[in-house]
Amino acid sequence: MLNRGIDAAAPSLGVTVALAPVHDDAEIEEAIASQEREPGGGLITLPNAFNIAHRDVIVAAATRHRLPLIGDSEFPRSGALMS
Repeated sequence: MLNRGIDAAAPSLGVTVALAPVHDDAEIEEAIASQEREPGGGLITLPNAFNIAHRDVIVAAATRHRLPLIGDSEFPRSGALMS
């Protein structure tokens, strides 16, 4: 279970939630590249120490793969779509 609120809201929004556990920059790139192949794909990052520390890598990969990205309040300042 990702998050009770996200899991509960996803069906009513017509979206599928997929976890992408990553541990380094290469895995971030691979996970984001895999979402590019999904029609209507996009990314939501939850606020945690890893995502904050790797924010620039996440934003750069999302931009490179032309995927909308939603993150914490600092993500839009780095180029994400919104928070």
